[in-house]
Amino acid sequence: MSSYLWKKVNRNSILVDLEFPSEDLVQDLKIKKHSGKGLAIIGNCDGDLYYKGEKISLYKFKRKRNGRLRSSNGFELYDELYGKPVLNSNVLDALFYNQHLIPENWKKRNEDGNILLASFWGTIYIDKRSRVLFVKYLFFDDDQRWHRGFGWLNGGWSNAYPVAVLGGEQPRD
Repeated sequence: MSSYLWKKVNRNSILVDLEFPSEDLVQDLKIKKHSGKGLAIIGNCDGDLYYKGEKISLYKFKRKRNGRLRSSNGFELYDELYGKPVLNSNVLDALFYNQHLIPENWKKRNEDGNILLASFWGTIYIDKRSRVLFVKYLFFDDDQRWHRGFGWLNGGWSNAYPVAVLGGEQPRD
């Protein structure tokens, strides 16, 4: 299935429109902030995912208190992500329809045994009624299927919610 959002380039890559509004999974949400311009080729090479020729990594938050990892709310993490090359939800939706491109290591669980929820902070949604902010995430469940969902910024964000970023810079422990 091809759409306005992406076009197949070859077996291992797609061309994604970063500007065209991505699909909304919930009717009451609208886009509050959306970063990304133009078109980008996304491809899988030797099991790794690349965006405009640069490797995509999952950035893990490492907020610590008293030497132990702790959850944060999304607003703290939003500050931590400032200036980082985060990907928008158009990339997530294009990957959802081209699941053969998603790296195998995105299917794994984190060190605590939780399912990884790869989040895409380049698009932030707002609920029209409650004014609550959300970001989309992609995950592989116990039924061996990919799903999309939303995480609200007031919720608890941990190392189970890595963020899709260009490069691979990780915070220091």
